[in-house]
Amino acid sequence: MHPRSHSLCLEFLTAVDLDAPSFITLAAKHGFQRVSLLVNPMLPYQDFHLLGDTASRRETRQRCNDLGVTVDMIEAFNIQADTDAASFIPAMESGKVLGNGIINLLPRDEDEARIEDCFARACELADTFGFRVVTEISRRATLKTLQQAVRFFQRIGRPDVRILLDTLHFFRYGGTLEDVRAHRDWIGRVQLSDGPTQMPLADQLTEARQHRLIPGDGDLPLRGLLAEVPAGITIGVEVPNRDFSTDERVRRSREATLALLPPSVAH
Repeated sequence: MHPRSHSLCLEFLTAVDLDAPSFITLAAKHGFQRVSLLVNPMLPYQDFHLLGDTASRRETRQRCNDLGVTVDMIEAFNIQADTDAASFIPAMESGKVLGNGIINLLPRDEDEARIEDCFARACELADTFGFRVVTEISRRATLKTLQQAVRFFQRIGRPDVRILLDTLHFFRYGGTLEDVRAHRDWIGRVQLSDGPTQMPLADQLTEARQHRLIPGDGDLPLRGLLAEVPAGITIGVEVPNRDFSTDERVRRSREATLALLPPSVAH
């Protein structure tokens, strides 16, 4: 296989108990040069006070500059049935100050047709701010499979949007490595965590928020997945797990992720 190079990103959910500046410091301590941040507040998580010209936003930006950390992805942009895309503008403005990478635009309405216009308009706004758009697929989102997401992007005329593949959600909903191979070019980002192959549906939300396993500690075919995804995409480490201290969780998760990648392909 040709040489591959992936950047690792520490996802905010891995250390959601920290404030944003402390999160940046922890990421840098453990060798992460990229992070994601929750700029647009979303329950049940704390408000990190990054929306608008706040002291937290100023300190976070300064900490990024001082420690050489890039804000790779801004969250959360949830589209409900009654969402006005213009409501995303303040978060995009703050995201532009913090970084200029990706937004995760996530429709959460079972009626695809009802959110098409809002999704397309939000993509247009992202264009004006210089953001690329990814969409996470999940059984709790509008777009649940790779195939469904691709059809949706094509239908609204946005073939530039890419899929964020969360390994826990993807494999639990029946996704396969064959699906990844068939839609490889549409995958723009991966969020890596592990878990048992099966989990009662009633327990999956709590697991996703609090008890994901460190990559390699579960049964998901993560090594096979990383061999199939496009070269050069960002691998987000998303491992909320209360069995470890925050520092140990971040350290172990990065080491385990590196161990799953071929030598000399992560930085």
